[in-house]
Amino acid sequence: MREAGNQGGATAPRSKRRRRGQLKSGPHGLTREEVAAHQSARIQAAMSELVAARGYDGTTVEEIVTRAGVSRKTFYERHKSREQWFIEICQTAAGGLSDRITRAGEAGGSRSERAARIATTLLGHWLDDPTSAHACFVETLAAGEQARAWRGQLLETLHTTIAQAIGGERAPDIDRLATRAAVGAVLELVGHDAIQVDEQQAVALIQTILVTGEPPR
Repeated sequence: MREAGNQGGATAPRSKRRRRGQLKSGPHGLTREEVAAHQSARIQAAMSELVAARGYDGTTVEEIVTRAGVSRKTFYERHKSREQWFIEICQTAAGGLSDRITRAGEAGGSRSERAARIATTLLGHWLDDPTSAHACFVETLAAGEQARAWRGQLLETLHTTIAQAIGGERAPDIDRLATRAAVGAVLELVGHDAIQVDEQQAVALIQTILVTGEPPR
């Protein structure tokens, strides 16, 4: 179906107006690597915005490159598919979280104190950017086999990291069930943008789940 204003067989000329953040034509003093990094950042930003508005299934490569102000050739030079670009976006969004959780556990204190810091770290990371949380936990399910595998690896890493951080000197397996329950609660709280999250209440909930995982003495 033809777009409105493009009837009668005429082809509308592509707009030459630069997109936001797009480099100007001609000399700009950047190296080839810097230009590639700049283009990559624009593609990621454009895709993130479109997925947030329309979902992964509703976002096309043509829309991404148009919004980013790059060519399809540029798009496919770095990654061979839309799914691989999306995984990179999610990797960036989740970056550093495991290290932060580990440091929260290493700060010491009682199990309850460690649980509170871990819960604050875990929830805060995603509540600071709920769009990324929705992308990593929800849209990856629709993105394809590689994206679903990446999501599974992310969850497994979170399970292991939290179990080690909360368990202290205990074997990580003891805390496995509590950890999975806590991460599952996080997915429900931040993985669906229709849910409004009270961070203080959410931290208390996750803390309670993690503390409850302590075996009786």
